[in-house]
Amino acid sequence: MKEKITIVGAGCFATAIAQIFSDKDYEVIMYTTFPDQAKEINDNKTNKYYFEHLVLSKLVKATTLLDEALSFSNYIVLAVPSESMREVCHKINEKLINPKIFINVAKGLEPQTNKMLSEIIEEEIDEKQRKGTVILSGPSHAEEIIERHFTAIISVCNDGKIAKEIQNLFSNKYIRVYTSNDIIGVQIAASVKNILAVASGIITGMGYGDNTRAALITRGLAEMVRYGIRKGAKMNTFFGLAGIGDLIVTATSHHSRNFQVGYKIGQGMDVKQAIMESKTVVEGVRATEAVYLDSKTNDIDMPITKGIYKIFFEEYNPNQIMENIIIRKLKAEEIGS
Repeated sequence: MKEKITIVGAGCFATAIAQIFSDKDYEVIMYTTFPDQAKEINDNKTNKYYFEHLVLSKLVKATTLLDEALSFSNYIVLAVPSESMREVCHKINEKLINPKIFINVAKGLEPQTNKMLSEIIEEEIDEKQRKGTVILSGPSHAEEIIERHFTAIISVCNDGKIAKEIQNLFSNKYIRVYTSNDIIGVQIAASVKNILAVASGIITGMGYGDNTRAALITRGLAEMVRYGIRKGAKMNTFFGLAGIGDLIVTATSHHSRNFQVGYKIGQGMDVKQAIMESKTVVEGVRATEAVYLDSKTNDIDMPITKGIYKIFFEEYNPNQIMENIIIRKLKAEEIGS
């Protein structure tokens, strides 16, 4: 009998995940709230808003009925923006009949509470309805997964057996999955790297070169480590796929929505317009708000994050922010310093 997978969401990354599973000969159902999108996927096997030339497998179908999607599989992949996670999980909880394994692929924090997405999932979905909560993370642009480029990611769960189960579920000829139990560190890394990708885009748009970007990424990693350790993460996580791996790909690639928004801002575009022009949610905006306010409350030094917050929320000029970072007090370089 073929394995079955439910994907809640039908956006860019959700579509890439649908291909991963259909390439393994799994049956896939994608839940969307847009009837026209569901019809396009079912009738044409396309999702042209995100991938103009992609043709999906006949094993992939879509529905606008949440009940149908949830009853289809024991594996529920949550591929929705972080800002929608609480509402979506609340609705799922109302519809569930049998317990499921939940696999979150979104990256972000909740600004109002600074809570990780795993916490939101476990708050909104009753314990008796959860076989496990897994975070899937790492350097993984949907645009390259669609092209079947080799990609390494990480399956994270407090339960090692479930982490391995999802490792096997996702792995194929071009997807290699590692496991971890550092559910805090992986999610902190996934959020902070989006802030740093915006910063990288800004300096690139302003015309700065590789020296500047290398400095920003390296010192940004120090901020990530400093913040993560204070939140209870493991140091090694930040030097693996979820940390430096995802940071490199997000802060250097034009596939990255966070980088692209930063790039436009660096070139002089209005912040709100740059955000509005993105086809997908710019998670770096919400992450900046959540991480900066939390770091301020807990006296964690994060100058790059602070600078991006001032650009997003206080209308500071990027040139002014760069100058403020450069003229900071000189100090010794230490991990997390």
